[in-house]
Amino acid sequence: MQRLWRAWLPAATLSLLAALPVQAQTLFAYDDFDSSINLVSRTITPDLSGNPLPGTFPGSRFDVFGIVDRNVNFDFADDSAGSFPPDQFGILKTRKTDRVFGVEDLLNPDNSSGIGSAIWVFDIRGYTNLLISIDFAAMGDFETANDSHRFTVSLDGGPEQDVFLSSVREDLDQTYTLESGTKVVLNDPMAINGILLDNNLKRISSQIQGAGSLLTLRFFSSTDGGSEVFLFDDIRLYGTQVVPEPGALAFLVGGGLTGLFVLARRRR
Repeated sequence: MQRLWRAWLPAATLSLLAALPVQAQTLFAYDDFDSSINLVSRTITPDLSGNPLPGTFPGSRFDVFGIVDRNVNFDFADDSAGSFPPDQFGILKTRKTDRVFGVEDLLNPDNSSGIGSAIWVFDIRGYTNLLISIDFAAMGDFETANDSHRFTVSLDGGPEQDVFLSSVREDLDQTYTLESGTKVVLNDPMAINGILLDNNLKRISSQIQGAGSLLTLRFFSSTDGGSEVFLFDDIRLYGTQVVPEPGALAFLVGGGLTGLFVLARRRR
C-alpha cells in the first residue's frame, strides 16, 4: 500500500496543480503585420496590397491606407538620424523596419468617400477576462472635422463595443522629438481614448466585456490632409484561460481517490 501511495502522490499532485485556476491574463492572440497567432482573417477596404507600392493609392504614395513600412513615404520615415539629417517629420525610426498599419490622406481622387475600414477575426475560445492593446502613434496638425478613427469589438456577432476612439485636441500643441533629438512643435495633436499621441509608438489598452469563440475587431477611419500620419502596430489580445469549475475539480480529486482505494482493495 505504501508503495502505491508513493507512486500515485507525485502524479496526483501534478494533476491537481494543473487543474488549479490561473488568474493572470496572458497573451494568446496577436497581429503585428509580420506574423500572427490565432488570427482567423484580416480584411482591408480598400485593399491596396496589390498596388506597385502596397498600401498606397495609385495617384500618390502620400495617400496611404493599409500595411506598410517606413519606405512608404517621407512622412512615415524619420530619417533625421540616417539618410536625411535635416528631416523635420516622421514616426518610424531608422531601426523600425518591420510593417505597421498606416493611414494618411484618405480623401483623394482615388477614394472620394475619404473612408477606409479593416476587420480582423480572432479565435478566442478558451479565454475570458479579455483585454486588447494596440501600439499607436501620430504626427501632424489634425482637424476634428476631418480626422477620426474608431475601433470596436464584437463577440460571436454580438453588439459592438467601442475600445479605442480618437479625438483631436485643437486647444493644445504637441512637441515631437525626432530620432536625431530635433524637436518639432505642431498644433492640434491626435489622441486615443484621451491619451495624447506623438511620433513614438504608445501602447494603449482597453478591457472587453464578455467571452465567446470569435472576436471581431473593426477599424473605421476618415482623414483628409497631407502630412497627417496615423499608424498602429501590435494588435494584442490577453485573457485568462478557462479552467475547470470547482465541481469538476472536486470530481477529479474524488474520482482519483476512489480509483486509488479500489485498486488498493484489489491488491490485498
